[in-house]
Amino acid sequence: MKHANEMVSTNQVDSRLSCSCRQREKREGIVLKIVPLPAPPVPLDQFCQLMEQRVTPWMDDPNNIRSLRIITRPAGL
Repeated sequence: MKHANEMVSTNQVDSRLSCSCRQREKREGIVLKIVPLPAPPVPLDQFCQLMEQRVTPWMDDPNNIRSLRIITRPAGL
């Protein structure tokens, strides 16, 4: 990742992953956005809507997202 790239994560990821993301935010200058997911788990369509709300549009290019990794706990979805 490069300076000012965005990383979108949730508040339900493993604490080690969360810590790693925050370190990269400080070291590499990436933008970390945390999506607060309610508990109990939300339906998949609501989950996708919550994630989409956090992604910043870049130059109106729908192909700008290079990769989107969604990591949740098995009980989460």
